[in-house]
Amino acid sequence: MSEPLAPIRKLPEIDPRMEDGPVQFGEDWPGLFLRGDTAMNFAYHLEVLLATNPAVNQITLEVVQGLVSDLQSCNLVRRREPLLFIDDPMLPTSLKLGMTVEFHPKVFQHPYAPHYDAYKGHRFEVIAFHPLGHVEITCVDDPSVRVKGHVHDDELVEK
Repeated sequence: MSEPLAPIRKLPEIDPRMEDGPVQFGEDWPGLFLRGDTAMNFAYHLEVLLATNPAVNQITLEVVQGLVSDLQSCNLVRRREPLLFIDDPMLPTSLKLGMTVEFHPKVFQHPYAPHYDAYKGHRFEVIAFHPLGHVEITCVDDPSVRVKGHVHDDELVEK
C-alpha cells in the first residue's frame, strides 16, 4: 500500500457488539459497518477478482483498488499496531481442515450471547484457516445456517 493509512477512530465499546450492516449517526446518511475479519475477507476476494480479470477498465480498477486499500486498513498486522485481546497470534490450533466441530459452550453465555445463538446444536466443518486464529466453517446439518464472517479457533471444539 503506497498511500498512508487513515488513523483508526476508536469509539467506546457498545453492548451488544456492532455487527456487519448499515449504521446511521444522527441525521447523517447511513453508512456500512464491516467487522475487521469481514473487511479482510472482502479485501482478499476482491484482490483475487482483480488478479484474475485483466479486462477490468481503468476507472473500475482504481475504485476497487481503493476499496481494497480501505478494507485492508482494518488489518492490525499490516498496520503494525498492537493487537488487542490476542496473546500470541502464532500459536498453532488443534483444529484441522475437514474436522467436524461445534461451538464451545462459552459462546452461548455473556458476553458472546446472543450473537451465536443461531449456531447452537449444529455441527460445522472447518473449511479454511485465516490469519490471527480465524477459522472459516460451514454448517453440515442445515444449509440455511450461515456463519457470518470467521470465528476464533478457541470458540470451537471437536465434535
